[in-house]
Amino acid sequence: MAKVLIVEDEDNIIPDIEDALVARGDEYDRARTLEEGRTLFKAGSYAYVLLDLKIPARDGGSFPDMSYGVALLKEIRRTRSREQTPVIAMTSHHSAGFQMSTDLHVLGVNACISKPFDEKWPLLKVIEEVLSGNMTGGGASSTASMPACRSADPQPFNGGEMVFFPDRVELRGVKILTDSGAGLSRKMLELLKKKKADGRFVRMGGEQIAKAIDPSTGIGTITGCASTIRRNVKENLREHLNIECKDDDVLVRDNQGYHLNDDKITVRDEDGTGQDSARDPGPTDQGPDVPANVPGDIEVPADVPADVPGDIHLNERQAWITEQVNLGNDVRRGMVEDKFKVSAKTAKRDLSELVKRGEIEYVRTPAPGHYRRRQSHV
Repeated sequence: MAKVLIVEDEDNIIPDIEDALVARGDEYDRARTLEEGRTLFKAGSYAYVLLDLKIPARDGGSFPDMSYGVALLKEIRRTRSREQTPVIAMTSHHSAGFQMSTDLHVLGVNACISKPFDEKWPLLKVIEEVLSGNMTGGGASSTASMPACRSADPQPFNGGEMVFFPDRVELRGVKILTDSGAGLSRKMLELLKKKKADGRFVRMGGEQIAKAIDPSTGIGTITGCASTIRRNVKENLREHLNIECKDDDVLVRDNQGYHLNDDKITVRDEDGTGQDSARDPGPTDQGPDVPANVPGDIEVPADVPADVPGDIHLNERQAWITEQVNLGNDVRRGMVEDKFKVSAKTAKRDLSELVKRGEIEYVRTPAPGHYRRRQSHV
């Protein structure tokens, strides 16, 4: 048996909430306003909180508003020793709830459910998932899936951030790939996350992707990878966010080849701790921090292409650097460190040797600086 705090000003929803609590054997205290909720939470100890987003500030106060529910949520997360109390947000404003889902996750909501509750996503199911640890909030560094407000009707996909971690790829906080880089689908996304000079994602044909990943890979395998990515996106966003995705919402295939949707997708690399893995920290910085959409490291064959000048004298790291700049990609020292797990000193030495050879050059402006294929200078 658990003690629950319900913050809800509408009486007609209470019987439905009580049904879920009776099924679990839980008891509850109820607050109807921000003021009452604040007082009860400070005085009591609750296993979890069911928080209506749209509540009045106080008895006889102004009309109920979402800002008061968010204010109480922030106070809960600032309460020392009880800041980790699970919070399930409730809203009858479905569209607004969906738009707020990501923001609420950053504030610490563990789940968000629409009112009235429906059969597919009943309150009891959401409570059980939260308490079992399948849904966790806790701030911007959290990487767990944030379920949007549950509603019987799925919402259209209107865009989101794709984040590359060492052991997974997430879209809007939901895992869409879980391998650490060995899988071909992950390698395909690593290639397609890069951007061209015009700010759009690169376009690559199936044969081009296959060749970049592994010369022995057939175009049929790339078609299968694309299907896997699309299927994972559709199924996982539908399950966790109640969002309906179309094939081209994330991964587009047109007459220019495969590419990520320029209008709906942004990308970012993280090292697993919430830090941007493209950053190049330390006193020996080559330049300012790398922005989110800097080209990331690509899993390519270790063999050096035959058309790379002087390739017999290059080590594995230098071969990879040369391959990248020959593909038109910018390279930064931090990328070499992360890919090959070497020190800043080793990466800097490799890059310096390539500069001396005339293979690459360092460009300081525009910031941040980067290495590129040596250009012909008149």
